[in-house]
Amino acid sequence: MTRPAGTGWSKKPSLELYSPGVRAAVEEIAEAPREHLWRKLGIVLDGVAARQTGWSGEPTFESRHR
Repeated sequence: MTRPAGTGWSKKPSLELYSPGVRAAVEEIAEAPREHLWRKLGIVLDGVAARQTGWSGEPTFESRHR
């Protein structure tokens, strides 16, 4: 997918437009996408469990796997 030159859009987005913190986060995800996915899945599963049972004070998946 390409657009005509001069439209301000390119195939390869540049991280230079973002803050160092955002760039670091994107680079971390790009280097280890599977680990990022598992962390996010853990957060979702914790939310589902909390809604089903109510918060019990037990450690969550996320806190156990940091």
